[in-house]
Amino acid sequence: MLLLSLLNIYMRFFEFSNIRPTKPLNAQQARINALKAHVKSAQAQLKSERKRQQIQQAQQRIYTLQKPAT
Repeated sequence: MLLLSLLNIYMRFFEFSNIRPTKPLNAQQARINALKAHVKSAQAQLKSERKRQQIQQAQQRIYTLQKPAT
């Protein structure tokens, strides 16, 4: 009963009535999906690494500018 009342509060019938079960992926489809996921994560890692290097270079410039001339 609690579950039904929560569904009535948070979801409407049309929001979950059109959800259909999906078939399991075959080997080729699973491989393609995995490769796509790896591409996205690799792009994110590359972006963060570039940002890290930029921050490191900026910190190095600040350090050399603040260092007293001897």
